[in-house]
Amino acid sequence: MSNTVLDTKRIAIREAVLKSAQIIFAQSVVDCLVLNVSETGAKVRTASVVPIPRQVTLRFRGGASFLAVRRWTRGPEIGFSLALTATLDDGPAELAWGIYEYVRATTIEEPLRLMREYRFFDDIALEAAAEAAEAGLRRLETMLRARAAPRR
Repeated sequence: MSNTVLDTKRIAIREAVLKSAQIIFAQSVVDCLVLNVSETGAKVRTASVVPIPRQVTLRFRGGASFLAVRRWTRGPEIGFSLALTATLDDGPAELAWGIYEYVRATTIEEPLRLMREYRFFDDIALEAAAEAAEAGLRRLETMLRARAAPRR
């Protein structure tokens, strides 16, 4: 049994997950459960039917935040398209910069351990780069720098 969701309408394959997140808009925060996610979208479920505006921020428990656009709703389930690059809160951004510097200075094993420990893999693109390990090292460095640099 596969953990991927195949759909011919999708730009990217979605991975089945169960991750907590928050939908943030105006002065509101709505807790949700992410059911599946890809580099370009996510399907979430809220505890009850909640009116959600078209443009929101989807923040994963690990700190990654994506600008998101609501594409559909079915009861408590909501489909979002996601901006391609996550932003991070100040603390995770500082940590991402430290990991970026560590990646550039050492082998890949220890940075991957730190990234798993601090849940940087809420960002599916970052996880894909890390799984490619040494072959994807330059991509991983580039993505860490892009996520951390706006806070520096």
